[in-house]
Amino acid sequence: MEEQHGHPDDDDHQVDNAPRVSQHIVLPAIINESKAHALYDPGSNASFISTSFARQHKIPLIPLSKTRKIGFADGDRPATRVTHCALVHVTIRREGAQHHEQLLVFIYDIQYDMILGLP
Repeated sequence: MEEQHGHPDDDDHQVDNAPRVSQHIVLPAIINESKAHALYDPGSNASFISTSFARQHKIPLIPLSKTRKIGFADGDRPATRVTHCALVHVTIRREGAQHHEQLLVFIYDIQYDMILGLP
């Protein structure tokens, strides 16, 4: 079950109202007109969409001319290679505001529909 948490040192002070799972910020998103859950990861230098989400929503994949090696900071998974990307339209709605962006994302088997990194 997802819970909402405020600042860890002050239960009365709500820092934001994004759902958090294990200290992760998960935002509601629209990807190419399909509802999704996007994990916000400012430590990632790229954005990803899960292989299953891309397949389920028929997102056209673009083969990379060269595979790209990616690593994970948590150390739980070994570095691996990504072979495809996709160009998607993403909308994030939060607190009455909307943000629209067209992103080039890598396709990979991830737990969330999308990981939003900072390029």
